[in-house]
Amino acid sequence: MKRKLLCLVLSAVFVFSGIVMSACSTTAGTDTTGGEDGEKKKNDSTLVRSPMTLTLWVPTDENTTAESISQVEAALNKITQAKYSTAIELHAVAYDKYEDQLNARMKSIKEILDQTEAEKKARKEAERAARKRGETLAPETTAETEDPNASSGATVNEYGMTFPSVTSTQLDIFLIKGYDNFKKYSEDLLLSSITDELNGNSKLIKSYVYPTFLDMAQTFNSNYAVPNNHPLGEYTYLLVNKELCDSYYYDIDSMDTLLNCKDFILDVAKNANITPLLTTTDIPGLHYWSEDGSFSFLASMISDDQDPTSKLNIRNVFGLKPFVNTTLMLKELQEAGAIGTNPDEKNFGVGVIKGDAKAVKEYKDKYYIKVLEKPRATTDDVFESMFAVSTYTKDVSRSMEILKLLNTDTEFRTILQYGVKGVNWTEETDPETKETVLKVLNNDYIMNIVDTGNVFITYPGDGLPMSYWDDYRQQNLDSLLYPLIKFQDYIDDDNKEYFDEMKSYSAEIYSRISKMSAKEFEEAAASIKEEIADSVIYNIMVDDKSTEAGYDSLIVKYTSFYNENFKNK
Repeated sequence: MKRKLLCLVLSAVFVFSGIVMSACSTTAGTDTTGGEDGEKKKNDSTLVRSPMTLTLWVPTDENTTAESISQVEAALNKITQAKYSTAIELHAVAYDKYEDQLNARMKSIKEILDQTEAEKKARKEAERAARKRGETLAPETTAETEDPNASSGATVNEYGMTFPSVTSTQLDIFLIKGYDNFKKYSEDLLLSSITDELNGNSKLIKSYVYPTFLDMAQTFNSNYAVPNNHPLGEYTYLLVNKELCDSYYYDIDSMDTLLNCKDFILDVAKNANITPLLTTTDIPGLHYWSEDGSFSFLASMISDDQDPTSKLNIRNVFGLKPFVNTTLMLKELQEAGAIGTNPDEKNFGVGVIKGDAKAVKEYKDKYYIKVLEKPRATTDDVFESMFAVSTYTKDVSRSMEILKLLNTDTEFRTILQYGVKGVNWTEETDPETKETVLKVLNNDYIMNIVDTGNVFITYPGDGLPMSYWDDYRQQNLDSLLYPLIKFQDYIDDDNKEYFDEMKSYSAEIYSRISKMSAKEFEEAAASIKEEIADSVIYNIMVDDKSTEAGYDSLIVKYTSFYNENFKNK
């Protein structure tokens, strides 16, 4: 009877502490555990679920101390144990050792599982042989394999709840860096599908993480990772000098492209003692089909109003009017001495610059600002940093609850990023802005903000308020999917010589046109277009039946990529 009464008391303590912890979760302008948590009371399994321990693998700075990691682990556990009856074993490994240790852990698990499977198979064969002899084998006794990376034993929290140690074959949540690693882990079947969780108990993540991230972190139409939400791409801006534009009586509404600014630039060159045109960027929307983005005789135009999942037209670059007309204009302006290339120049007639949402704030008083090209999410953007659940996890659903916290809960996210409040950091009020800012107290715990979850729900850095992210949230809303995300590794042993020839021929053409005057370029453009169209390498690259010849052309590779990723979507 006493034992039953004690159990009831402890249960009440656990329930109450869970409620208190959830209710007291602090935010910095963000609702961290809102009502759409996917866990209404009638469905809340935390009241009856068994305690569980999960591993969380993240890279950290080499100067991060073991004491700080232990303190962070304890702080995270106060939240997860109360909210989900889940303990976290934090593996914060220095960047230069992270992948090696992670891969070693996976290799060790595979070896143990392979050995276990081999032993089971041998046991079945031995039992089969024994039955044939009319014998019975003695019952099998097993002992858990010792693992140097596993916990030394079960842990008991302050409420008396016992959390089991991590098993020798367990790896739950881990950070993936880069597309190549994501592809490798996917192909090696080391990632658990999380699609059902994203559509179920962890659907709140979809309200916090930019949809493009989630869409592109797919393989075989299933999600296998949650990319860490962070600012995407950069804008291409057109800046027009307000004072000169108004004094020369130009209509700013009609100056929406660089081509439409030509007359104004020439007027500035004649009448003003400033740089007429400042440009260090390529033609907005023009994509060269080359490995490194350099000039190629094959190109495509990608406009902001184009459906990012639509198929690109691969064209002879001299058949694209934006390329021909802009190149001609720039040569004419160059000959007129109207182009400056100093990126630090702050006084000019027209400028074309690239940058993020804050890049042009210093120009807003002096220049009319127009967006020539919205940010594009590239492969590097999407796959820079993401969390996945291993196929060796103890529980996919429970692991996703932790990922939900990293993407929606400010308190939890801030602890993993900056450490323990009052120990590693504190909050202060900026005397000028009156905003609450983060103040780092020491360098005992150093993490890359992009590698620890959704950046938008924690402080941006030392001395910065949460409002710092406002511009970048809008930037992500403005951003578009780059149509060639994941279009990599399309050059193979069979087609490499043709791509090398394409690169060489493109470089030769570029060298020729670079030496031309404006008049020479204008006169030669049509003939160069025909020359390219008649070239052997051009026809090889645009041959949609090249597989029959023993290699895959650019057209074949791109069409295959498009059909796999975008067709029927």
